[in-house]
Amino acid sequence: MGSSNTIAVAAGKGGVLKTTLACHLAVAATAAHRRVLLVDLDPQGNTALDLGFASDGGRALAHALTNGDRPEPLCDIRTRLDVLPGGRDLDAAALTLTRSALDDGSLARVLSQFEDEYDFVIVDCPARELVLRRAALSAAAFVVVPSSSDLASYHGLADLAATISEVRRAGNDELDVLAVVAGPVPSNATGLRRRAIAELGKLIGDPTLLVNTTVRTSHLTAERCRAGGLTTAEYAAQAHTPAAIGLADDWAAITGEILGRHLAAIASNRSVNC
Repeated sequence: MGSSNTIAVAAGKGGVLKTTLACHLAVAATAAHRRVLLVDLDPQGNTALDLGFASDGGRALAHALTNGDRPEPLCDIRTRLDVLPGGRDLDAAALTLTRSALDDGSLARVLSQFEDEYDFVIVDCPARELVLRRAALSAAAFVVVPSSSDLASYHGLADLAATISEVRRAGNDELDVLAVVAGPVPSNATGLRRRAIAELGKLIGDPTLLVNTTVRTSHLTAERCRAGGLTTAEYAAQAHTPAAIGLADDWAAITGEILGRHLAAIASNRSVNC
């Protein structure tokens, strides 16, 4: 069973703002005076770009996954936010875990060493490394899924849904899909935004999982955020442009709704168990 304070951010394909969502969700959680650990389980290691820190390329995390050691996070990347960086060393870790008969419990064992240190753990899952994605979903109680509504996303969602089902059957039977985030969608295409939400609702089979806000497209703002290692709110505070402010508002609404859903789910689970 996954930890109730652990949320995995997982997608079936790239290009759907998975890492951006993970980083914004982690930073948003700190705003409520929560201590947060962001775990970058993706060999691409893009949390280092999004948050602007020097990474070890996933070396410490990879060693912990395969040897059981306690990795030392990078501390205070933002106030109350620590990070276990990802990177290319996780490819080798994935190969080792695959040879050891798909050890789904590897990340859960690592995170158990931080059990009383963090209020939230956010895991950025890889889109393609199945063994690492399974390890993340096995450690989490909740999963958040960013997606668009194109054909590739349909196949990606089907693949992710199959992995979630496998992880549930393997023992994490209470793994819950907390939310699905739609985007990116052009900011001036209101009709397209509505159609994208409707189509994605059909794809996932449960429109209530969709958050109420979609992420608008703003390539220039996104590029400048990543180049500066800034969240959209941090960049908007510097740039004061309508595009930056609008994008920051989108992410604030999305992360706020996800964190609200998490609190509601925890409260519901507690009431059921009483």
